[in-house]
Amino acid sequence: MTIPTGHNSRLLKEKDCYQFFYCKPELCEVGITEASTTFGNIVRIYNKERTICDCIKKRDKLDSDLVLSALKRYASEQGNDHACLLHYAEIFKIRNVVKQYMEVLR
Repeated sequence: MTIPTGHNSRLLKEKDCYQFFYCKPELCEVGITEASTTFGNIVRIYNKERTICDCIKKRDKLDSDLVLSALKRYASEQGNDHACLLHYAEIFKIRNVVKQYMEVLR
């Protein structure tokens, strides 16, 4: 779960069921979209491109198989917005790393 730096996550932690990642408050809104749950509720989520950037940025704290699986799946899907991915990578200062991953997976 990504939350803005400075927010207290102590009350949300429940027997280490969640893993929290902190980011600057102005970056928390990058890539936000809405989706409907199976119960019809609208929730705010990050789009695929933001999720890929988060996976790459936090790759040292995530399971390497999870990161590679997400990258392979993203690279194999049609209709992804690679320009948006590179734009987000620029914002998060990981553009070169994202480009390397995408070149290898093509």
